Amino acid sequence: MDKRLYANVHGDIYESVPCDIFYMNRSQASINDRNEDSEAQSNVETNKCMCKNFVRGCSQIVYREDRHKHECECEFNAFKCVFSSCSFVDILPGIRNHLEKKHQIVDNNEALAVFDLHKDRVVVFCCYESIFRCLYYIYDDFVEFLVVPYGIHVQGCFFRVTVNGVSRKSPCVHWNAIALDKGVMIRKTDIETGADGRFEAKIKILYRKHYNV
Repeated sequence: MDKRLYANVHGDIYESVPCDIFYMNRSQASINDRNEDSEAQSNVETNKCMCKNFVRGCSQIVYREDRHKHECECEFNAFKCVFSSCSFVDILPGIRNHLEKKHQIVDNNEALAVFDLHKDRVVVFCCYESIFRCLYYIYDDFVEFLVVPYGIHVQGCFFRVTVNGVSRKSPCVHWNAIALDKGVMIRKTDIETGADGRFEAKIKILYRKHYNV
């Protein structure tokens, strides 16, 4: 390429190229700009967008009409610690880490827990990289168990709950009156009774990707 060196009055050295090369480069730059504009327009036409939580680590690209649904279920939302007495807030993976370090709740894929049943209460446990709340209620003849996934409720359809041999799927539900119909009812006579009259029950969660609600 034919280049020439010039110096201005300030002593700055610069190169000069023939006009046809200069305009060719400008034309190529214009083509590149048009290509970028075309790509941007293509993204608009496909109607896709990033999740609002991309700054927190979510890499999902979703259709605009599905964005609200995804963002409601996104594990990168700000979640409060499952314990009401704790004010810790973080994304869901951070909550799991917090539960292990602060509350000594270790992720256990065996998912076997023994409860000391004396009165209505809530037990929190982790397995399969998920958080669960087990709510149980004492009635005259029965004990009712309701296991609810914490955070991303759509994942609930992949889990099955077993309580002392009583097996049932645990659908993704929020805690409300309707959820009572989805719990596991077990007779007190089928639960081990300790010397002090308290009940002990074993609960296990199984994970299968093919489970449906």
